[in-house]
Amino acid sequence: MVYLAVYPILNALFGVDLLALGIYLPMLVVEPMLIYRFGRVQETMQKAASKGLRITLGYVLLLLLLGCVREWMALGTVFGLPLLSRPVLPMAGMPAGGFIVLGILCAIWRALAQHRKIT
Repeated sequence: MVYLAVYPILNALFGVDLLALGIYLPMLVVEPMLIYRFGRVQETMQKAASKGLRITLGYVLLLLLLGCVREWMALGTVFGLPLLSRPVLPMAGMPAGGFIVLGILCAIWRALAQHRKIT
């Protein structure tokens, strides 16, 4: 429902045919966010909106970082700008490679968080 209301805005902003993403965009972005927010203990509207916005922005930043790392590893470019003469890990462009890159990024994040807790 929320996805249908937001679709025209996203299409106008990004000029990309979001229908090409099929069911994956609403399934990955909208539904889990809403279920997570409403499944919790009742909060004030302002607090729920603030937390929902922070979760969404974090998710967007994660997707941006993951996309940049995958492009860099698979093609040697970032946003189409060449950085390397040849790809580091061509498999990163495939779905399985994306999960591997995501796992590596999560491991790095956890190691940094653990290091920060210790110090």
